[in-house]
Amino acid sequence: MIVADTNIITYLVIAGDKTEQARLVKGKDSTWMVPTLWQHEFINVLSTHVKNGILTIPQAKTAWTYSNRILSQTTYEVDMENALQFSIEQKISAYDAQFIILAKKLGCPLVTEDKKLHKTFAEAKSMQDFLAN
Repeated sequence: MIVADTNIITYLVIAGDKTEQARLVKGKDSTWMVPTLWQHEFINVLSTHVKNGILTIPQAKTAWTYSNRILSQTTYEVDMENALQFSIEQKISAYDAQFIILAKKLGCPLVTEDKKLHKTFAEAKSMQDFLAN
């Protein structure tokens, strides 16, 4: 079990240079836990990709449907007061705090390509580090 942040979900669902690595992560551990926030972040990623001509609207809708199908059973509420407090203490966004809090609560690694999160949360792993262990 891992907590996958939104960039890892994006790499898995939208074809790109890190998609194969994200697939390997999913193959190594298929249980991806996520805070409810992932939906808000990912829908914004999809919208941005359509506006920038990277995806068509039908492709974005397909990506949205697929991502919800694979993550609907592993989406969890995070205590927002804890996220607020942690984000202030660590000087990170409240968004990032939610992924870290969920990983701490579940006692599992956070897989992310966000270097700032690696500095904030020692248990955070890049896809490469996760695959190497």
